Amino acid sequence: MAYQYMKDNDVNPKDSGAYNPYHALMAKLTGKEVNRPRCKTGVNVWRKTHREEIEAELKNRLGDLKGKKDRLAAERDKIAREMFAKLDEEEQRSWKVVAMDEHSELMKEYKKDAQLANTPSTDPADHWSYGELLFHTSQDFSGYNTTSNQPLPSNSTTIRRATREQMAAVMQHFFNGDGEYTPATILLNWIKHPYGRLQCNSPLMFSTSVPYTSIKPVRPALTSFVAQIVQDKLVSEAEDAIKVSSGLHLSLSDHKTAAKKLEWTDIGSATVEHAQQIIQNHQQLTWNLFMKLAARPPRSQTGVKVVRIKRPPELAVTNVISTLNFSRSSRAKLLPLATGILYFGSSASTDLFRYCSRMAEMPSYGSIIRTMRALSEHEAAVTLEHGRNPNTIGIIRLDNNRLNIGLAATYYEINLDGVDINVFNVENKAASLAKDFRSQLTMAQLQKMINTTHLENIGVLHWIKALSDWIPELAHLKPEISLLFRTRVAKQQLKVEQSKIHPLASSSCSETMLTDFKEALQDFFAQTGQTADAFKAQLFPVGGDGLTFEKMVQLKEYLQFEENSFKSFETMEPMLEWWHTEWTNLSRLFESHWGSPLSHDPVELAYLVLDARLLDCWRLSFGTDDLLSYFKDRSLRKNLPTLEDLQVHARKLYRSYTSLRGQDKAIYGGRLMNGADSIVPQGTKSARDIPGLPTPANLKFMGDQVLGQSISFMRDAMFAREMTLAIADGDVGRVWEIIKVMLFTFAGSSHSNYMKYLLEMITKIELETDKNLRKALLQLTLVNLSGREGHWSAGDFVQEYFNRLLEAIVQRKGVEYGDKFVRQTWSRNIHHVARLKLSWFNGVGLQSRSGMHTSAKQSAEIRILLEHYKNSGLHSFYAGRTFDAEPFVDDFLKGIRKLQRGKLQKWIHKTTTSHIKTSVTRIPPLQATSETRVSSKTDSFYSVKTQDDGRTYRKINGCTGDTACLR
Repeated sequence: MAYQYMKDNDVNPKDSGAYNPYHALMAKLTGKEVNRPRCKTGVNVWRKTHREEIEAELKNRLGDLKGKKDRLAAERDKIAREMFAKLDEEEQRSWKVVAMDEHSELMKEYKKDAQLANTPSTDPADHWSYGELLFHTSQDFSGYNTTSNQPLPSNSTTIRRATREQMAAVMQHFFNGDGEYTPATILLNWIKHPYGRLQCNSPLMFSTSVPYTSIKPVRPALTSFVAQIVQDKLVSEAEDAIKVSSGLHLSLSDHKTAAKKLEWTDIGSATVEHAQQIIQNHQQLTWNLFMKLAARPPRSQTGVKVVRIKRPPELAVTNVISTLNFSRSSRAKLLPLATGILYFGSSASTDLFRYCSRMAEMPSYGSIIRTMRALSEHEAAVTLEHGRNPNTIGIIRLDNNRLNIGLAATYYEINLDGVDINVFNVENKAASLAKDFRSQLTMAQLQKMINTTHLENIGVLHWIKALSDWIPELAHLKPEISLLFRTRVAKQQLKVEQSKIHPLASSSCSETMLTDFKEALQDFFAQTGQTADAFKAQLFPVGGDGLTFEKMVQLKEYLQFEENSFKSFETMEPMLEWWHTEWTNLSRLFESHWGSPLSHDPVELAYLVLDARLLDCWRLSFGTDDLLSYFKDRSLRKNLPTLEDLQVHARKLYRSYTSLRGQDKAIYGGRLMNGADSIVPQGTKSARDIPGLPTPANLKFMGDQVLGQSISFMRDAMFAREMTLAIADGDVGRVWEIIKVMLFTFAGSSHSNYMKYLLEMITKIELETDKNLRKALLQLTLVNLSGREGHWSAGDFVQEYFNRLLEAIVQRKGVEYGDKFVRQTWSRNIHHVARLKLSWFNGVGLQSRSGMHTSAKQSAEIRILLEHYKNSGLHSFYAGRTFDAEPFVDDFLKGIRKLQRGKLQKWIHKTTTSHIKTSVTRIPPLQATSETRVSSKTDSFYSVKTQDDGRTYRKINGCTGDTACLR
């Protein structure tokens, strides 16, 4: 211990007279006296200050000192004495005085050591109590003079205690936990000591109101001490967490403040995680204590800890601490504000807001409204900035609302992905229209636009996909098939990125009245920075469903003589959206093949039946009665077909069961079914087993209408599914190939309006635009809200979802779409609220559930259908099998006939006679009165009217008045 003390205090161990408190301790323990210090001579004191001179003289006398170590000490002593003797007597006398003074100081220390070594005094004033000992030995000495051995205070001024240096080593050793008995063990002994048990039920136990320094019993004092210092720490952490710099503060304005201005990017699936990270960084003790309260220790099953799924403690603790922080400071509101917006987006009642605000779970309803308006204003500014930028392009998608009159629209930023923005120049489009390709359109051109090779290639993949989806042994082929869809048959694959969208303020105008519709369009254009006084001379795509598309085309016709490109809507480029087109096509499919809906989800039913029929054809191709068992056996024998083998089979199946040629063979029968390339088996069952099959005696019809109708259904359903998959994959080229097929199927069905819409779209994109504009117009038709591969959607599908959300708000509030509350609070925020409602639950581990049938139920349905198709011989050829008096003709062939018989020429005549064929000088608009309105008649043409000033105007037929309806 004496040695360690010398090391810690840098004491020269050769200095035997140096004071060391452990010398006294050792003397007491061993019973030996402390060594009495000797008085040094004057020369010994002097030589310490003249070592360099002595060493120089030593080297001068001995030269090289190597090998002379045994002579050095004696020689140094001799030189020191000789040099000291040369000093005058007065100086020698002064050094002797210094030696005596040092000896005097050492003697004082020696007497202290001797006093400590002797038997302690029996005087009560010289003794400390247990408490005094602990108190004085645990004090902080930093306030005492460190340059001298000033004694510590005591209860008796006559007793001198250990000096600071004496106490420092002992206390440092103890407080650092270097001893056998650490402070923790002492405290544990105190809290458990039986002498303190009498106060274990004291009301002062764990007290936070009474200062622990005033509590005398050990257990109440210790527990209150712990409670109060933990309380102080929790308060300190809370104050640190609610500072602006922590990240919990959000501001609604641009005023100079350190708080971040609130944007929609701050609220979403990561909000809870972000708030949790802030709490863990700034409130570590608070987090740990609450986690202990929120969950019991995890249970173990067979040595594995069970992970808690319900009510995750991390989420519960994050919510509770966020509520406490918000209660402490109304500006630390990151999570409470996001929760309030979620409640607002879910149309929670104001009473619920009052209650939750009172409980500090969220801000007040008024605060939420102000927040929503601030976010709406921010969105409006961002939309305006992007729309005005001459180097950007966007598309507006709008849709009407079914129950309440009104229109809602959304502005989508478009990434041109290498396309020059100049392709949207209005003059280029006008020059293309002037070539009048529309009037020269023929049926041969329309049929030639269909890429039959591409349709066969995607059909082959769909055949294999059905097999891999339902045969577990072939499930390993799914990634390869998906890759082939994205590579081999890809046409125009969009780059995977999240679409940037900006909902616009809604309008109360009606879509069916052209004047209202025009006003709504101008309102939406103005929100993107396009007005009659300031607009970009670019094509501005606007998308909608069939009716919206038709109204936009009519507006362009009726207003084509306006004074500038904006007022004439020359800059507006109407776009037909795909989801309504796809849904109408599915309705057509059911009307053609079932007659009436059989399910609330026709899509699921159609595709389930399609897969069952494809699998039944595969069964016939492999020559087996049970396709599922067939592949199980081949799997056990390790003889599964390769993807290349399946492609060969699938191509034959496509040509026999899903092509027009295969359908013709089934309908007409005879020698066509006996060709070398036919793989459709001849039926072997009797007329008694097969409904609709005539006896040989009255056989007149040689074809198989049932088989032909099934082929037509499989082709229609396969193309419908291809459009769905192509949209999800973001391949607008594949979508466009199916659209060109739908033109003919719509022409042959009762949905003739969509024939007109598709004729307009196909003519515009294929004939009236160059290849760069065609590419650009196609790539803006799809939206990817998540930015993930395989998550593309048709733009009007997204808009329909937004409309349903907005419609619920309008109905609940009993207001119109043009109401201030809807326009300024809801409309521009509807996308973000929808995103919040979807992503928030994902952020806390509540993934949305699928509305699809379970795989077990679908497997049972597939087995039932397969058994039925096998028993009925659906996909075998039976000559004369029919249910109707006339042979079945599908919509595609009907459409070709109808277009050939005049529908195409009628459409060409109607659309060409209503368009300008020569350049027209724009003129100022007439000064119409407030009563002037445009007629709601939408099927009338313009008539020419000449004014007295010689200027010619067009007048909408059916309007009244001198100036009404003139444009």
